[in-house]
Amino acid sequence: MRVWKERFELLDSTIAPTQTPIELVDQYHDTPRLRESRSFDADEQYWYISFDVVISVLVCCAALLIFYGVYVYTRKHCWRCQRAVEGSEQRQCCHTGKDASRAQRVGLVVWLVIAVVVFAVLTVITQQKLDNTLHNLHGGVNDLGDAFDAIDAQTASLDDIGARTLETSQEIFCVDLCVDDSFEKLIMDAAEDFAAAAADAADIAADAAADANKLGSRLKGHGRWLDLALLVLLAFVVLILPCAAYGGLTKSPRLLEHWAARWACFVVACLAVLLAFEFGVLVKVSDFCVAPDANFRDLVDRRIAISSADAELVDYYVSCGGANPLLAPLNNSLAEITFLDDAAALALATGACAPAQSLEELRVLMVAADAQLDSVQTAAACDAVTPIYQDLVHDTLCRKFVRSLNAMGVSHAVVGVALYVFLYAANYVSETILLEAERRDIKAQVGSRNLEDDFRASRDEERTRGEETKEDFSRPSQHYFSGWSVGGSAWTGTDSVT
Repeated sequence: MRVWKERFELLDSTIAPTQTPIELVDQYHDTPRLRESRSFDADEQYWYISFDVVISVLVCCAALLIFYGVYVYTRKHCWRCQRAVEGSEQRQCCHTGKDASRAQRVGLVVWLVIAVVVFAVLTVITQQKLDNTLHNLHGGVNDLGDAFDAIDAQTASLDDIGARTLETSQEIFCVDLCVDDSFEKLIMDAAEDFAAAAADAADIAADAAADANKLGSRLKGHGRWLDLALLVLLAFVVLILPCAAYGGLTKSPRLLEHWAARWACFVVACLAVLLAFEFGVLVKVSDFCVAPDANFRDLVDRRIAISSADAELVDYYVSCGGANPLLAPLNNSLAEITFLDDAAALALATGACAPAQSLEELRVLMVAADAQLDSVQTAAACDAVTPIYQDLVHDTLCRKFVRSLNAMGVSHAVVGVALYVFLYAANYVSETILLEAERRDIKAQVGSRNLEDDFRASRDEERTRGEETKEDFSRPSQHYFSGWSVGGSAWTGTDSVT
């Protein structure tokens, strides 16, 4: 048998986390707050999101939408003022050509198509990246649970060996009168101590495995809600396109302004809500990742409600130094295991105790206990658990998740700005179409008035000519009579011609 003294002691750590927070974490951690502090508090009801940031983003977006509403309202109720301000000198695109709004309508639809395509591409890319990160996060939690399940299985086997050792020692009795009864009692006490230590280790491992699996169950399935929200939002954005395209094709201000612009305003509001929650989560996760080890201890201790023994186990695997609380109960029983093996060998050699079959079985159990302790130590070592924790918290959560969610938030902000510009452009194009229609009406009215004036003028002219003609035929002129006077007297028709 090997020497078991101080077998489970680990003094210094070579696996302890050395990664510093990324620059993105520091930037979000420095975000100004209204009331909240910049430290991570696991006692907060909503510890995973910063509502100060959410409220700030929502207030800014609401102010922009209110400004747009005031803009639309004032332009609708100041149409004459608009026409006076936007005259032909300042708005040449509306007053030249037979179809002056065509370029604007085409540009509006092209802008919207680009925005929809960019949103779709960015959504697919960022959603895939975030899904992979969440999958890795869930996988890391599951790996952590599997590691503690493996420890639980090994300690359960050790507990079974301890129970069988206790049962076998109860069958042993000493028959040699030269052997004190205390020898039999020593064997029994050593077996009981070993069985109790194995049972304690098994209980701690079982509780730790249950808590690790509880953490995994809390994170499971939340990624599907995000995928569904992004899919619905993508459908909302795509639905703007047919309204705008049909309105631009038919030159319908109602479709552009009342349907496309209003629906786009609703989509911008949805994007603002999603963006607020994304940045709220980013800020709070960054607060956590500034000091992930200490914050992880507090989070697990206060949110999962673990026992004091499990809290010590969390501290050990986070720092990876000192004595392992899971294996510490076995330290006091190692001497008893060695004693039981030596005592069984001595009793078999001298024949002082019986039955021999139980003594042989006791020695076999001690060999099995030796091998099982190796398995327990391997499964519960820092090398087996701490790298999983580091990959889960330091790499997946504080690096990949922050980068992925930041990319998604930035993409939503870009598309939100593009759609916000579309709101003004849609109203501008709608007004251009209305100006063209009004100009056509004015031209038609002017043309009809000119035709009526020409008709009246021609009719008056014909009437005047008719009156003049009638007067000529009804009354001879003085020139006619005076032209025929001879010698100053008029010809009467009776004078003789010579």
